[in-house]
Amino acid sequence: MGYIARLYEWCRREWPSILVIAFSAAIQLVLVTRPFPFSIQNLLPDDAFFYFTVARNLVNGLGSTFDGINATNGYHPLWLVIVALITKITGSNMVGDTTPIQAALFLSIAMNVAAAAIVSRILSRFTKSRWITAFGLVIWVLNPFFIYEILNGLETSLALLLFSIFVLLAIRIEEGRPIIGGYFLVGLVGSLMILARLDMVFYVIAFILWVLLHFGWREGWKRAAAVCVGCLPFLGWIIWNVSQFHMFLTSAANIEMLLEHQLIIQDHGTSTAQFLKAIVYSTQYIMNLFFHKTGMFALGCGLIGAAVALYAQGAIVLPRRLRDLSVVLALFGGFAALFIADAMIRWTYRTWYFVSFELFLAILAVVVVGVIFPQLRYKRSMTVLLLALTLFSFYVNWSKALQPSKSDMKTQIELLQTAQWMNEHLPPGTLVGTFSPGIQGFFSEVPVIDLDGWINDSAAAAMQERQLWKYIKDQNIEYLWDYGPALSYRYKSFLGIDDPFERMALIEDLTNDPHGFRLYKIK
Repeated sequence: MGYIARLYEWCRREWPSILVIAFSAAIQLVLVTRPFPFSIQNLLPDDAFFYFTVARNLVNGLGSTFDGINATNGYHPLWLVIVALITKITGSNMVGDTTPIQAALFLSIAMNVAAAAIVSRILSRFTKSRWITAFGLVIWVLNPFFIYEILNGLETSLALLLFSIFVLLAIRIEEGRPIIGGYFLVGLVGSLMILARLDMVFYVIAFILWVLLHFGWREGWKRAAAVCVGCLPFLGWIIWNVSQFHMFLTSAANIEMLLEHQLIIQDHGTSTAQFLKAIVYSTQYIMNLFFHKTGMFALGCGLIGAAVALYAQGAIVLPRRLRDLSVVLALFGGFAALFIADAMIRWTYRTWYFVSFELFLAILAVVVVGVIFPQLRYKRSMTVLLLALTLFSFYVNWSKALQPSKSDMKTQIELLQTAQWMNEHLPPGTLVGTFSPGIQGFFSEVPVIDLDGWINDSAAAAMQERQLWKYIKDQNIEYLWDYGPALSYRYKSFLGIDDPFERMALIEDLTNDPHGFRLYKIK
């Protein structure tokens, strides 16, 4: 059977899944074709503009910099390369030109469609019913939380596409089906997945451990070695990092952990009890927020509860030996490690960090529904009811928790207004420091220096030395945007001085809000 014939047969058989994917793609197209202010307020976080600004500087010959002055590695490299290519191809390398952003969002939709098709193949491994497969896809592509995250202008869509390919290849390995390139290909895809989002490394580690457990050391070490050889492109990134920045990861990966840990010391002292309390608090807070934000709290808990009940009845069987562990369960261990690293060690949360969990939730839904539905008498009615309850759950959670708050939308617009204010009032070449650099840096015609260390490695080094104010002076920064408690609380311990406000004069209170944006001139 030729390729066209196989594709036709797949479309004829899996048309319910295709309809779900098409509906999701239509929603995404509606969202990204709205006027650009809508994207700033609802889709694009400030972090997304890090990529588009660094990419613009790369295209303009200013190197890996956000401000055109200070070097940075505070990004996931594969998405930056793609955004730079988009910027180059579109010829949109001028300040404030949003063409690369729009192009990247359309590319994200294409990657989302491809990922959904691959996830459909993954889910079909756990059920013979095309309807149950389509239901799993509903959880994957129609969850409002998921739609927000895959249109955020960040690396999320790229990472999820590569993640879905990686999982499918891992399942084919478990099934004993031949793969062109074998374990090397799995490692290569895993390497690209890590370069797309660095914390995806936990999934590659989980797969390597599964190979060693499943095949034993004698048979497994060669397979594991082939995976590692495939990961050599990631090693190239590590070598570049070490040679250029003297670190294994990125400034962004290190600085947020430094900041959060310092805030505990600043607020509660160096007590071991307070440190342990912070671990518990951070873990609980992030876990609650994570389940809340997924839009799947009720349904997710229901599926997990149903799975436990079915396991107790023997309808779902777990392996008794580690070597019999399925590769999907092993990869879920990779997600658990990812969560522990961010929630319990780094104390850092962004909504897109844990979005890969949706695949495991979709698989769980397919498994649970696949066990329960054959035992039901009114299958069609129950199918309609389950789908209606799921979509209603999505709607309720979207209306209550997932829509951007008025405060967040206001902040995003104010960031744009600060850039416009600088363009109108500050002379060219004026150096301005800020703790919210993304939108400001992308739309501002004057150099905006990041002071929070996320996208400026020299500022990150100054924070580690608790000499951030000295860094501001050494950089000849003339103005500084303060937002909310940034200077008075959040970055207070890193300044190296007692009261920064004695050394500045208020120039502009943009919002007349004590928690809004204020521009100071450094004396």
